[in-house]
Amino acid sequence: MKNIISKKSIKIVLLAVALILVVVGIYFAYKFNYIPHRKFEDKDFGIEFLHSTSDADRDGVDDYQDILESAKKYVNTKPKYKSKYYESGYPDDEYGVCTDVVAFAFLDAGYDLQALVDEDIKVNSQDYAIDEPDSNIDFRRVVNLKVYFDHTADSLTRDINKYQEWQAGDIVVWTGHIGIISDHRNKNGVPFVLHNANPIQASYEEDILGAYGKIVGHYRLKDTEREAIDTYFNTRETPKIPEALWTKNSGKEYNYEFTIEECKGTYTLHCPSDESEDIYVSYTADGVYENRDILLFVEDKKYIKDSVEKLPDTINRIEFSDINIDGYTDILITGYMDDEYEYWLFWGSESFSYDDEPIFTLFSDNDVDNNLLNEIFTPDLTIEDIQDYFVGSQKESSFESYQEAYKIIISRNEVVSPGHLEYNLIYFDEDDIPELVVDQSGYGLNMYSFRNGKLICIMDWWPYGAGGNAGYEYAPKHNWVNNFDQDGGGEYRYYSIGRLVDDKVELLYCRETFAESDDVSYFDYSGNNLTESQIIAKFNETEDLEFEYLSGEYNATEILDQLGIESYDVTKFDSTIFDFSANGIDYHFVSGAIDDNQMFICLSDGTNMVKNEIHATSIKSYLFDRKNDRAFLYVFAQEKDISNLYIYNLNLNLKDVSAPHLYNGQYSLYAGEITDSDCFGMQTYVKDVFGCVAQKNFAISEGGEPYSTDRFSYFKELSFVNGTDEESKESSKYGDVIVCDKSFSTVGTKNYSKTYISIYKDYMVEEEEYIRFNKGTRFYLYKAEEDQHLFKKVFLISEDGYMIELSFLYRDNQFVRDDNLLSNYSDGEELYIKDLHLEN
Repeated sequence: MKNIISKKSIKIVLLAVALILVVVGIYFAYKFNYIPHRKFEDKDFGIEFLHSTSDADRDGVDDYQDILESAKKYVNTKPKYKSKYYESGYPDDEYGVCTDVVAFAFLDAGYDLQALVDEDIKVNSQDYAIDEPDSNIDFRRVVNLKVYFDHTADSLTRDINKYQEWQAGDIVVWTGHIGIISDHRNKNGVPFVLHNANPIQASYEEDILGAYGKIVGHYRLKDTEREAIDTYFNTRETPKIPEALWTKNSGKEYNYEFTIEECKGTYTLHCPSDESEDIYVSYTADGVYENRDILLFVEDKKYIKDSVEKLPDTINRIEFSDINIDGYTDILITGYMDDEYEYWLFWGSESFSYDDEPIFTLFSDNDVDNNLLNEIFTPDLTIEDIQDYFVGSQKESSFESYQEAYKIIISRNEVVSPGHLEYNLIYFDEDDIPELVVDQSGYGLNMYSFRNGKLICIMDWWPYGAGGNAGYEYAPKHNWVNNFDQDGGGEYRYYSIGRLVDDKVELLYCRETFAESDDVSYFDYSGNNLTESQIIAKFNETEDLEFEYLSGEYNATEILDQLGIESYDVTKFDSTIFDFSANGIDYHFVSGAIDDNQMFICLSDGTNMVKNEIHATSIKSYLFDRKNDRAFLYVFAQEKDISNLYIYNLNLNLKDVSAPHLYNGQYSLYAGEITDSDCFGMQTYVKDVFGCVAQKNFAISEGGEPYSTDRFSYFKELSFVNGTDEESKESSKYGDVIVCDKSFSTVGTKNYSKTYISIYKDYMVEEEEYIRFNKGTRFYLYKAEEDQHLFKKVFLISEDGYMIELSFLYRDNQFVRDDNLLSNYSDGEELYIKDLHLEN
C-alpha cells in the first residue's frame, strides 16, 4: 500500500515552514535593527553623563558632549556608504564610511584627526603597518585609528556587561569597523552606537554594540585639562616658609628695632617670653620713651563679633613699607596661628598730639584686610605683593598727575571698605589742583592734596559726629577750616579755626563759650603764643568768608568718573572653559563637575594655577577689565537657589596665581546679565521677609568687590525671578503679596519716593494719611532698607495704593525677632510677623 501524503499534511508543513521563516525573518530584522529597538536613557539606569573639563574648540560645549553632538550632526546628513579617496582628506560630497563618523565628530569638537594621525605616524611609524604614509587617507582607516587611540586616548573595558563604564561619546572599535557610542541604551543598559557600516543598514543609530562582532577597542578622549591640573598640583613645590624669629611660650623674649622714614626716633617690636603679656611696638625719640602700641592679632576674622584676640604661635617674618602710599609706614607680620600660616597687616597713621607733643606713626590692624590677605595669598609672598593687591603696581610715591594719585587712595579704600566711603573734590587752598575728601559719614574724614608730584595727607582721620562734634567747614580757595564742638551736654562750646601749615591742616585757634555765662576764652594752639587780641583778629579774618560743609558727596564710581578714570569693560563667558588676557597676561580658565553638587574652578596663567572646589551645579563668568590698569574675574556659582560669587584679583604680580576671594555679601546674581560695570542688579532671597526676593543695584569697586549704589533694595516676584516669560518679567513692578490676618491702622502715603513714614498719626507730615486696613488686606512688597544689621525697614503697598512702613528688628544672632512690634499703632492695636503671611 502506497504512503499517500494528504493535502492536509502538506498544508501543515508549509504553514510550519512559513512560520519558521517569519520568525527567522523577525529575528534577523530585529537583530539588524530593521525593527526598531526600544530606547532608554542614561538616567533610567542611574548613570550620569561624564563631562570633560576640556573644550578644544572653545564653543562652550565640553569635548565629550561635543563629540557626541557632532557625531549626531554628521549622521543626520545621511551620508551614503561608499569608499572613495579625497584629495582634501575629508569627504566633501554625499558619501562616507565608518571612519568618517569619528573623523567629523572629532573635527567639529576641535580635533583634526587628519593632522593628528599624520603626526603620530611620523613619531611612531613602527606601530603602523604603513609603507607609504598618505595623510589624505591614513586617518580614514580603522586599523590606523585604533593605533592612534591606543597612543592618545584612555583605553577602557570591552565587556558590554559593564554597561555603566560605557559613556556617550566614547569610541568603539570592532575588527574592521568603528563607531561612536550613543546616549541611548537598550533594556539591558547596553548603549546604542552611531555608525555607518554599509549601504543597507537600517539606521545610523543602532543597538549593535554586542552584535556586530568582536570588540577590539573601547576608548575615551583623554581629559587633558584635568590631567594637566592634576599633574601641576601633584608636582608643585610647597612654598618655603622662613624660620621662626619668635615662638610663643619659648621662655625667650624677642626685640626687633627698626626706623621709618617719616619719624626721627627708633621703634622696637617687643615679643614676650610667654603669652601672659602682649606684643607691642614702642617708640623712643631723643632718648625719651614716647609711646607703646599693643598689636592685636585676631583669630576668626570673618565674624568680628566672635573674634578672639591672642598671640600668634610664631612670628616668621617682619616687613615694612608704605603700602598705600599715604606717607605712613605699614608693618606686615607673618607667622603661624593654630597651624595656619597667616598675615597680619598693621596700617601706619599719624598720632594725635596736643600743643607741642611730638607726632609719630601709630600702627593699627584692620581685620577685614587681614581676612582677605589670608584667603588669597600663599605663604611665600612679600610686602611688595601685598602692595600690588591694595594699590596696583605703583611702588613710588611720585605721580604724574593728581588723578593718578587720588585713584591710588580710592583703590586702597575700596579694597578695605567697598562702598562704605564717600568722596569729594574741593578747592581748599589757593592753587588750581583740587583736594580729595574721603569721608566715612558721621565718623571721620581724611583730606589729600597733591603738589610737586607728591600725594600728601593733609587731614588724617579727623573725627566728628560723636560727643557733640558737628563736623568741619572750609572756605574754598582761602585755606581756612572751622569746627564746632561741645562737651557736657552743650555746657561747654568750642569754635575752632585752622589752616594748612607745613603740609598739615591744623586747628590753630579756639574760642570757648559757656551755656550759662557770657564768659569767652581764647586759646592759641599754633605755638606762636598770640595774645587774645591777636587771636580775635584771626577769627575776624574768617568772618566774611563763605564756608561750605566739608564732606563726601559721591561714591567711588562717581568720583573716579570726575577724575576721568574710565569704567571697566565687561565681557561675559558662556563657556565653562575659556581664555582671556588681562594686564598683559594670558589666562586659561577651566571648570568641571566633581559630583552632583560640586564643581572645581581652576585659573592658570600658563605657568602657575590655582584650583578651588566649590558647591555648584553651574557657573557663569564675567571679566571686568580697565585696559592697562586693573582687572577682575567674577565667577557666579549656582547651586539650586543659592548663588556664590568668587572674585579673582588679576592685578597681582605674584609668584603664583592668586586664589579667588569668596564674596560674603548676601546679594548674588540670580537673574539677568551684567553689561555695565557701574550698574548691575544682584538679587537675594530675603529669608527674614518670608523668603521673598529683593534686588539691588551694584557697581564694581576698585578692590573688585561689588558695592551697593542703592539705598534701597526692591522686591521681585518669585515668578519673575524663576520664570521665562519675558512679558511677565517686564510686568513685575512689585514683589510678592503679603496678606494681613488682622485689622489695624497706621500712617501711609501715596508718594512712593519717600524714605521715611511717620510712626504716629500726631506727627504726620505732608502727603501722609492715617489709614484703616481690614483683615485680609493684600499688600505688595515694595522696597527695604537695612541699618547696620540693627533693623530692616520694609515698605509695602496696599491694593488701593497706600505705602506703609514696617520695622523688622534683629536679634543679636542677626535673625529677625518674631516678637517685635512691626510698627506703633493707636488704639492698642499691635501687629507682629505672625499676623502676616505670604499669599500662595
